[in-house]
Amino acid sequence: MKEIWEAAKQARSLYEARGRLWHGPSQQYRHFFARATPLFDANGDVRAWVGTCTDCHDAEALRASEERFRAAVSAVSDIIWTNNSEGKMEGAQPGWGAFTGQRQEDYQGYGWSTTVHPEDAQPTIDAWNLAVAEKRLFEFEHRVRRHDGEWRLCSIRAVPVLGPRGKIREWVGVHTDITERKQAEEQIRRLNAELEQRVVERTAALEMEVGAHRLAEERVHQLNDQLTARVAELADTNAELESFSYTVSHDLRAPLRHVGGFVRLLAEGAEGKLDADTAEYLPRIADAATRMGQLIDALLDFSRLGRAGLHPTGVNLEKLIGEIRDTLQPAIEGRAIEWRISPLPVVRGDPAMLRQVLANLLENAVKFTRVQPAAVIEITCESGPVEHVVHIRDNGAGFDPRYADKLFGVFQRLHSEKDFEGTGIGLATSRRIVHRHGGRIWAESQPGQGADFYFSLPKNGETTAIHP
Repeated sequence: MKEIWEAAKQARSLYEARGRLWHGPSQQYRHFFARATPLFDANGDVRAWVGTCTDCHDAEALRASEERFRAAVSAVSDIIWTNNSEGKMEGAQPGWGAFTGQRQEDYQGYGWSTTVHPEDAQPTIDAWNLAVAEKRLFEFEHRVRRHDGEWRLCSIRAVPVLGPRGKIREWVGVHTDITERKQAEEQIRRLNAELEQRVVERTAALEMEVGAHRLAEERVHQLNDQLTARVAELADTNAELESFSYTVSHDLRAPLRHVGGFVRLLAEGAEGKLDADTAEYLPRIADAATRMGQLIDALLDFSRLGRAGLHPTGVNLEKLIGEIRDTLQPAIEGRAIEWRISPLPVVRGDPAMLRQVLANLLENAVKFTRVQPAAVIEITCESGPVEHVVHIRDNGAGFDPRYADKLFGVFQRLHSEKDFEGTGIGLATSRRIVHRHGGRIWAESQPGQGADFYFSLPKNGETTAIHP
């Protein structure tokens, strides 16, 4: 201030300066504005200075507040603006100009409204007029054209500044660009909708699956009930058939014995008295009676299997086959048979019943290989994780594989009796025994190429029947 004063004196011109003076009543330095003008005498010399000192402390505080406000406006990312009571922009609005690209002369007055999207202009005016009329907070959303020409969705919040008499003096507002936020919200809404739709679809699918599962369970229960009833019916039928077979077979044995006896008596009493043809009939009748008796005995044995209890224990297959071969020795006397027997395991089963199975299969092998000058009978066993599979192979007559399903039926024969004798019940008996042990039995062959018979026995020792 001193320098300014010296310069004014030297130039004899108006003196103006700002500074601070100690103010006793308020005990603070206050801003003041000093102004003085020189008075000249008749010679043109300065004879005195007349001046004033004006307290401008409050005006300086207001100016500093305005500067801080404008600095804050420049620092934040939101668009801070002020309008007069009529909604016109006045003075510099740097935030608005930076966002929209408008110059001050462009946005002055109502020029700012030209950057609002045409579809949003009237709704904005209507909401603004309502807020003005009610002198309340103005909140709205509309699209504003950014400096690069892109329409951006903005959220508006403006507060009315009221004067001493309650009239609106001006508005202070903020535009916030919420385009990305709205897009994110829309993306979240869309994803939530898709997720809800997927949940609905998946729930419907699960309900259908559950319904189908319940229907399947009900169907399984129905089938199980039907199967149980069917098994019971079959068991009753089998019991009745076995009882019938036993009764019929037992009741037929006595008449057959009578037939055989009377034939012998007739042959002895009429010896030499019958013609040649008649005399030939009597041996045929006797042979037929004997054959019928053998069939009845076989049928009785077959029917007894359904009632006989199992007595499982360890069975040495090698020892058992050796014993069966000894019993077959008279039937193979004079024949050339090569026995190829691999090491055989000890299995669990009923010894008497397994003896019958092996005896039937070996007897068949011996019988059907007699057409070969050099018969070969092989016996092997393959032990797997859950079962033993016994394999008996011969190079005999074989059979047509088309009729393999008939092979294990009662009285089913694939060869004529004049070629190969038999009752036709041995393999049926073998199948029943193997099934009662929980195993399987099957055969493979080609005519004239021998036959392969297999049967399995479970390794877990179970011998419960799985087939009727």
